[in-house]
Amino acid sequence: MGQHLTEMVGCCTQFLRPPGIILRSAEESRSAASWVPLFWTRRWLRTLPNYLLFLIINIALAHSIRPAELPNIFYYLTFTQSLAWQHPPFFGEAWSLAVEEIFYLLSPLLIAVFMYFGATAEKAMLRTAVLVILASTSLRLLALFLNNPTMDEGLRKITFFRLDSIMFGVLAALLMKRYKEQAAVFRLAVGLSVLFLACGYVASWPDNSLNESYAIRSSIFTMASLGGVGFILLGMASKTRWDISFVTERISRWSYSAYLANLPVLMLLMKFKVPATDGLSCIALFLAFIFLTFLVSALVYKFFEAKILRLRDKKFSENSRTHVAQ
Repeated sequence: MGQHLTEMVGCCTQFLRPPGIILRSAEESRSAASWVPLFWTRRWLRTLPNYLLFLIINIALAHSIRPAELPNIFYYLTFTQSLAWQHPPFFGEAWSLAVEEIFYLLSPLLIAVFMYFGATAEKAMLRTAVLVILASTSLRLLALFLNNPTMDEGLRKITFFRLDSIMFGVLAALLMKRYKEQAAVFRLAVGLSVLFLACGYVASWPDNSLNESYAIRSSIFTMASLGGVGFILLGMASKTRWDISFVTERISRWSYSAYLANLPVLMLLMKFKVPATDGLSCIALFLAFIFLTFLVSALVYKFFEAKILRLRDKKFSENSRTHVAQ
């Protein structure tokens, strides 16, 4: 089930950011494409410094606690290391970051093209979402029936095959903006959430079973993305409200670094051979892993990431307003 949490996080990321940031930027622009350079600049100042920092860290770790043969780093600098081919073993978690960055590079251009031909910003985003979902799904199915790839390395981690996972979150956000009937949204959310749990159960099957099933490989990514949307809708449609902003705001700030830091932290714990001989010690080890991951993330945010974001908001603010980090 763990691998499909990535799909849920992808949807959640797009639900919280686009269409809020992308849609607002496009609606307030002077022309179809005038908003795109500033959006890219703000986006890349949010993600690239952290990414480059951890890329350097992983290059260093490749000679110590996380051994791996160094590939051509140019591909990692351009997020093309798994564009239409398998991701190298080095810095394996970077595949999902490549999906995000290629998405953020291409989707504003597509939205701008639709706006140039007369679509409103909202309609342009909807058309872009439909186009990307159809194109990405078609490429994935074509590769499946032509090459019979494995589910994980041959499909899940390839950028062009996974752009649709982000767009499902965008579609759901547009749905919530338009559709105000909370009871119907709640019912839809419950159904989709069950779908996500079912995908998690299927994903726990042995790799051989997954790689032999065309039905699973052709449908599970779409189903998992829809299921992730369900969980988000469930939270938004729920009438229960808790004031947990203190926690959620910090997790949001640290999340990018946490994703990049968690495997190096895990490798460090494995390097020191921390014993886990019974249930209690396993729980303690897991809690130590979570604590260290967020500790590293908090330190990176405070002493590195936050400084860059302040500079970004000072030099590249939109209409003199401070926006939520993209």
